[in-house]
Order: sequence, then structure tokens, then C-alpha cells
Amino acid sequence: MKSRMFVQMFIGATLLWTTQAMATDDATDTGDAPSSSAEPAGGLEDAGPADDAADVTAHPDDMARGPKTPPEYTMPREEPAQNTSKLGIAAAVKAGATFHTLFNELSPMLLLEVEAGVLLMERHLELDVALAWARPRSTVSENDPRLVDGSYDWEIKQDFLSLGLMIRYRIFDGASRFNGYGALGPRLLMLHTRAEGESSGGADFGTNEQFETRFGGYGALGGEFNIGPGAILLEVGMTFGDLNGYITGDTSSAALDTCLGYRFMFDL
Repeated sequence: MKSRMFVQMFIGATLLWTTQAMATDDATDTGDAPSSSAEPAGGLEDAGPADDAADVTAHPDDMARGPKTPPEYTMPREEPAQNTSKLGIAAAVKAGATFHTLFNELSPMLLLEVEAGVLLMERHLELDVALAWARPRSTVSENDPRLVDGSYDWEIKQDFLSLGLMIRYRIFDGASRFNGYGALGPRLLMLHTRAEGESSGGADFGTNEQFETRFGGYGALGGEFNIGPGAILLEVGMTFGDLNGYITGDTSSAALDTCLGYRFMFDL
């Protein structure tokens, strides 16, 4: 009995000593080690200069972009001056060809024309006086049983001089680089016909002349390219009228005209 009690007391003392030793080790681990959340010596008041230095430290992105500069001031762009004049003058010189062949027996021939007028409504509207000249010709060979030789040849030369008034309307105003227009107006047609002929046997028929004045008209469509003090123009028009002379007979004076020229335009 005494030996059993001695063993139990020895085991109890050993367990008590082991428990106290483990408690002492835990206290050493948790009490002596410095806390990770402990504040540095001096408290928050001593950390002031470090915080100020952190506040003025530049961000890496800002350092890469460089110092900030104020936005540049740009002057407002001035628009080119627009043509606002509502009155001006115009003068044109045109050259081309006139084709009577579509309406009578006269051959195609050179056409010359000059114009002068006034510009209205910022060059939309133009009122012109036009003078045009052309000299078509024709050669006629016919049989005539009344002649001993049986046939004859005629050469006819005609001077067409036309004087007219023209109303021209442009699609755009004078500030446009490209423009299109339509024109229409009456014309006074003055015709000088000169005919010379001979029979196939050589008999001279002499020279015959005739002057004739008729009223007609003119219409055209055209385009302009503004350059310099005016515009280069391309125009296609038609002259219409009739003739009834003793040389020409009852025929048409109509012709299709094509012209290239330059129109000077000045604002007042």
C-alpha cells in the first residue's frame, strides 16, 4: 500500500511540474516578443516630418509625363472673306464652232463671240449684251435641164452677225469655285449671203449678194471654273431662227454652238 501511494504521488508531482513548465514557456512567447502593432517611439507626433515628405513625393506616372504646362491658347481661325457684293460688271470672250449641218446645208465654221453686262444678286444673275459672228459656207451642185451643159455649181458664203440680250442665272453665288448656269434671250440675226457659180461648161453666173435681217433667239447651258479675276467657261448653246431669201430660200438659220472662253467679273 505504501509503495502504491508513493507511485501515485510521484506521478502527480511530475504532471504538476510539466504543466507549470508549459505555462511558463507560453508566457515567455507572448509577453517578451515585441508587438507588430506597437507604435514607434515618440508617438504620432514624432512622425510628422515623414508624413510631410510622403505628401510631396511625386507619383511615378507624373514624373514620366513631366511637369504640367498650362493649355495653349489658340487664336480663332479667320474664315476667308466671302463675296458679299450684290452688284458687279462682267465681260466675256468666247471662241468655238457653230454647226449648221444639223439643220441646213451650211458647213461647220469658226464662231467668235463677246459679251458685256452687269452682275446682280451676288453674281447669281447676269444681264448681258452679246455679239457673235460666224462665216459658214456651202457648195451646191445640181442638174438643170434648162442649161446647155445640163448642170451648175454654186458656192455660197454667209456672214452671220447676231446681236442679242441675254439673261444668265448661276446655280451658286460668286464665292463658289465651280458653277453652272443657264442662259436665254432674244437675238437679232443679220445675214449677208454671197453666191458665186458657173455651169459645168464654164459659163460664169456672176456674183449675187443678199442682206437679210431676222429675229431669233439663243439658249445655252454652261459651266464655270473660278480662277483669277473671273472664270474659265465651257458653253453649249443653240441659235434658232429662220431665213427666206431669194438665194437661201425658205430655210432655217438654227445652229448648235460650242464655245470655250473666259469671263472677267468685278464687284462694284
